[in-house]
Amino acid sequence: MPTEPEKSVKYNRKKILLVIASVFFIMLGALFMTRFIMGGKEDFWFCREGEWFKHGNPLAEEPKFPCGPKSEQFSDLNDDRQEQVAGQPNESEGSSDNNLNKNADIIIVQPQKDELISGVLQVTGEAPGSWFFEGSFPVKIIDENDKEIIQGTASSYGEWMKDGPVPFHTEMNISKTSGSGWVVLQKDNPSGKAENNQEFRIPVRFGDAKKQMVKVFFGSNFQDPGHTECAKVYPVERVMEATETPVQKTLEELFKGTTELETKGEYFTGINPATTINSLAVSGGTAKIDFNDKLVENISSPCLITMIRSQITETLKQFPNVSKVVISINGKPQEDLQ
Repeated sequence: MPTEPEKSVKYNRKKILLVIASVFFIMLGALFMTRFIMGGKEDFWFCREGEWFKHGNPLAEEPKFPCGPKSEQFSDLNDDRQEQVAGQPNESEGSSDNNLNKNADIIIVQPQKDELISGVLQVTGEAPGSWFFEGSFPVKIIDENDKEIIQGTASSYGEWMKDGPVPFHTEMNISKTSGSGWVVLQKDNPSGKAENNQEFRIPVRFGDAKKQMVKVFFGSNFQDPGHTECAKVYPVERVMEATETPVQKTLEELFKGTTELETKGEYFTGINPATTINSLAVSGGTAKIDFNDKLVENISSPCLITMIRSQITETLKQFPNVSKVVISINGKPQEDLQ
């Protein structure tokens, strides 16, 4: 029979072991919360060009196992690049109904081959997700002597970590007004290895093409899945001909709706395409706009009406002379749109 002191020692040991086990499970739970709830899906290691790269700040160490062989997906594009570096223009391989230049896995919407560019230039198209790193890749403009004129960054519309083409855009200001050159898209290469470099060139001409950049606002299922915030809208940049009436022209640009690339990037509009402006006046910081009845035709959702209001007001408030927007339809004020 154990004595009372021996019973006490055994009890204390059990108590200590229970405390240690409790602390262990608490620490394990805290680690789980930190990694999977606070860390989120943005913190992980991913494989690219046969090497592991961080996305965000993963808690786990770099994987020890190989991440696969180097992809040969762009062998045709590499051949094109070698020809381009030698100074040969990149000929398109046919065009679609909307006149897209195509070559291998790159599709260029703007600019077109040998287009006259100057001032503000918008570069748009589609590239494979593997060309992006953190949602972007480098773009530069060079002259006929390979001298760099300007460097920028192309950003994805929507999700970029996926298979297949990813729509992209960038806007650049060009001061050169004569001669010719190239718009050069460069695959982002975080490894720094020369053999992983790839690029795509579009031949252009420099001239006096007066344009200006504006923003138009749309809903985004990528940035607001399910459109839970009715008044939240997001800007996309458009380049249009320079005009003395930019307020009205920008609204007309908004009414065109989303482009094919913006739609692929999960942007959408609530404004009916047949909407037109009856009158527009800006005075004392207030823009008074009268629309035809197509603006809210067949729209009964209060959330969508709120979105339409936000699209119009945010688009107009980019101009320094507009701080307030008053909307009417065929001369009648609309309480839902104020």
